[in-house]
Amino acid sequence: MALITCPDCGRRMPSLLEVCPACGCEIPVWISAAALRFVAAKQTLPSVASAAPYLEVGDRFTMGRWGDEQVVWRVLAIDSASEVEPARALVITDKVIDCVQYNTTLVQTTWATCSLRTWLNGYFYRKAFNKAERARIVTSGIITPNKPAYHTRGGASTQDHIFCLSFDEAKRYFKSPIDRVTQPTKKAFENGVIKQSNDSACHWWLRTPGADQRRATAVGCKGTLGKGSAKEGFEVDTAHVGVRPAMWIEL
Repeated sequence: MALITCPDCGRRMPSLLEVCPACGCEIPVWISAAALRFVAAKQTLPSVASAAPYLEVGDRFTMGRWGDEQVVWRVLAIDSASEVEPARALVITDKVIDCVQYNTTLVQTTWATCSLRTWLNGYFYRKAFNKAERARIVTSGIITPNKPAYHTRGGASTQDHIFCLSFDEAKRYFKSPIDRVTQPTKKAFENGVIKQSNDSACHWWLRTPGADQRRATAVGCKGTLGKGSAKEGFEVDTAHVGVRPAMWIEL
């Protein structure tokens, strides 16, 4: 168990105590990042309100609810505070949280025009988070890259609360294919996500287009990006691919 030092009296003590046994100082106010990781290892994840000041890349926390479960988020990157901007973190759901088509009809579409973007920034944004949580979510300028191998245009830039990662971001923020592998929640499975045989992993959408604008790329069930449907893309109205929302939040 990690030890931390009380800022009031200097006593060394276990990080998970609620108050300092020597002076009564309340520990949740100054709990360390090491303590948060210890808590996470015990499957008792902190809420965003308590975790935000101490988050580091790779940490997990809860924010919002979807279906019958709290939504667990994983930190992918952190931007330090500047003179004009507060510190913020790029986060993604730890699991595939639902099964939603990239677009409800099979037509040429882009991230800017797809129905998945509307769903994430409308229904999901309103229903998953309370007022205080929504206030923490940053409105982000999102650029969707072209797909050079197929000369497919990514479409217009957008301003979004919630988004899917791009193909390049999925390569940048995850260390390996196995790191991109994830499972669906109960709600995602019930709503149509297909799990692979002998494996509980599933595909999840990216916002980058595929071989043409009637397709969108996805992370494969084995975390793949470089071949097959993961690269060329699924048809946008495919009904069995999961969604793994991402967002920037203020710390």
